[in-house]
Order: sequence, then C-alpha cells, then structure tokens
Amino acid sequence: EPSPSPAPRHLAAAGPAPRARLHALVAAPLEAYRDAGAEHKLQLSALSALPAPRQAELRALERRLVALMSCAVAEAAPALPAAQLRPAVMSLFGTINWAWMWFRDGGPMTRDASAAFVADLFLDGAAGARTER
Repeated sequence: EPSPSPAPRHLAAAGPAPRARLHALVAAPLEAYRDAGAEHKLQLSALSALPAPRQAELRALERRLVALMSCAVAEAAPALPAAQLRPAVMSLFGTINWAWMWFRDGGPMTRDASAAFVADLFLDGAAGARTER
C-alpha cells in the first residue's frame, strides 16, 4: 500500500535559495503522484477508512509536509504576515493536491515546469497580496 513520499530531508536544511527550495517542495508531490492518481484520490477522500494506526501515520506525514512547506514559504515570502502563513500554505497545497485533475504528461508543461510555474505564481501572488483585511 503506497504512502506519500515526504520531501527529501535535504530540503529541510539550509541549502537552496528560498525560491528554489519552494519549487523543489512543490515538485516533490507532483512527481510522487506521477502514476498514483487513484492512491492520491483515496488519500484525499478516504483516509478515515484506514485503520487508526495507518491514519495516524499519514496524518503525521501530512503535518511534517505542512511544516516543511510553511518554513519554505516563510523564507521565500518574508513580507507575508504570520497570520496569513497557514492560509497561504493550505492554498498552495490545494493547488498541488488537485493537480492530478488537470495535469497531463505530454501537455504544454513538464512536471518540473508546472512546479516552477505554481511556485512562482504563488510567490508572486503572495508578494502582491494585500495584508490588511
């Protein structure tokens, strides 16, 4: 039974520039789900059908991925107010998690180009987002 591939450990350490790190974190799940559309659908909508220990394991992985992405977003978009970090990160995950619906190999973008596009769209949008509401 497949489990989601967490982002490579080296991405959590200092290394790539913030934008490149975010791109890599967006690319990791897109690549991990290359041929796993059915498994991804199950993970998104049928987690509660799994035994409790397996649910806990997957939720721990999800929390780890959210924490990694949150750090990457905070580093790449330092002007983003702390109160908007979680909503921004969850919006980014929404885009990533639904890519299986529209992304097609052989289409106008490679997976890597799509990941770069999503990361850039997100960061450039975050930079221009109004912070007062």
